[in-house]
Amino acid sequence: ISGGELTAHMNAVVKSSTYDIGPITISGLVSTSDDVTLTLDMVAVDVAAGEPPAAPTAVDQQVLHDPNAPGDFAAGVMPILADNCASCHNAGGVGAGTWALDTAGDAAQVAEGIAIVTGSAYMPPWPASDLGVVFHDSWKLSESELDTLAGWAATGGAIDVPADTPILAPDNSINSIEHDVEMTASAPYAGTEALLDDYRCQIFDPQLDSPSWVVGMEFTPDQVTVVHHSVDYHAPASLRAAAEAADAADAGPGWTCYGLTGIGDRGAQPEQIMAWAPGQQPEVMSPGTGILFEPGDFVIAQIHRHYEHDFPLDRSQLSFDLASPDQLAAAGGALAPITHHVLIAPAEIPCTPDQSGPMCDRNNVLARLDREFGDGSGPDQILKACGKTLAETAVLVDGVARGSCDTPVPGSAEIVSVFGHMHEFGETFRMTLNPGRPDEQILLDIPNWSFDWQFNYRLETPVLINKGDVVRIECSWNRALVQQTEPAYVTWSDGTRDEMCYSVVATRPPER
Repeated sequence: ISGGELTAHMNAVVKSSTYDIGPITISGLVSTSDDVTLTLDMVAVDVAAGEPPAAPTAVDQQVLHDPNAPGDFAAGVMPILADNCASCHNAGGVGAGTWALDTAGDAAQVAEGIAIVTGSAYMPPWPASDLGVVFHDSWKLSESELDTLAGWAATGGAIDVPADTPILAPDNSINSIEHDVEMTASAPYAGTEALLDDYRCQIFDPQLDSPSWVVGMEFTPDQVTVVHHSVDYHAPASLRAAAEAADAADAGPGWTCYGLTGIGDRGAQPEQIMAWAPGQQPEVMSPGTGILFEPGDFVIAQIHRHYEHDFPLDRSQLSFDLASPDQLAAAGGALAPITHHVLIAPAEIPCTPDQSGPMCDRNNVLARLDREFGDGSGPDQILKACGKTLAETAVLVDGVARGSCDTPVPGSAEIVSVFGHMHEFGETFRMTLNPGRPDEQILLDIPNWSFDWQFNYRLETPVLINKGDVVRIECSWNRALVQQTEPAYVTWSDGTRDEMCYSVVATRPPER
């Protein structure tokens, strides 16, 4: 205390997890430990001895408008931002809540940040590396574009146009489909505290009165804060009675289901046609291909909703783009059918040596899965199907576990798209055709997995596969990426706190 002022300096080490704000992990950008050093420097005055100082006034961020700016903003930078950023960050876009980009002034205020997120490949989001095949509609910036943004930021982020100059996205900068058919469940659905991870199968009926080819699909989540994923199945009309019976037997709409739909038998099973997760864009079929829906056919959407505090009514939507008469005429009246193949690998992630507790015992975790999802034998079945043992799979090296599985190709086809899926422990994903052979080809490589950005990657040129070929999927998981409230062994299951190594390969018949 000196001259009517109290000066204080304080330090403390706290854990961010105590306050539910960390550890912070943003894949491809930054990760932190749980320990945080908190430093407070304060000066307090005795208001009885005099007037308190005036409150500080807000200072507007400086916008550098220089008509002679060396960064050549209008000709070089602004087109990059319009083509690659504005579609999400313009007002009303999905990314506007994080950062709004409507004017040149918006960009100038965060020039250094733009350079950081683009230079690290965090934005625009495109997790796939260049090791794989070439994909349609890549969002990845070119080296020239990255250099332009970095150079502009390094010279101060000046702009050579007025600060209120609009930066607008061009039309169709993100994949879009025609919404010829829009479907929702019969009524909105709200979960309960009894199921914080709620898996609900619901009937989505396209109500088609004639055979129709689906050439595009889009799942649109209603309550984005709770919808974790949707796996969508094409069900033949012969299964409608069974689906409606399951719907009627459970408090609706829909029925509780895990993994698959719980409908059908060996003679008739719904076929998975789409898997949506955060970041997924509309599914666009390769030209000349589609999925045939007969009258009476319908969709069963298995929607996983993960609840934290609120249980909002959700009425997510599924839309179909149907083949036009011109598209059918060009294909001779019928399109080439798309078939979706599900490939999975074991996910076995033991606790670290310094972790302990009852849930670090795998058997206790399997018992939990049996209680919650009705089948705790799934992880063992996956090990058996892939010819793996627990001893060789459940290995942790520096906090990282790995899993893989080889799937033989049953016959000739052309791969037109690939999709990979893990949860929040995920670190890397790779899909390889014929690994270790002279004709080895990487189909999809994701070196920095992000649960927020899971794309269905459509190949620029279809890849021919034949009987005798092998497709391998490989996943790795890092325990440091998720702070568990209680240390626990992690294995394959549908829950957010569980893990997966899951993929879908879409094929069409080979062109003759």
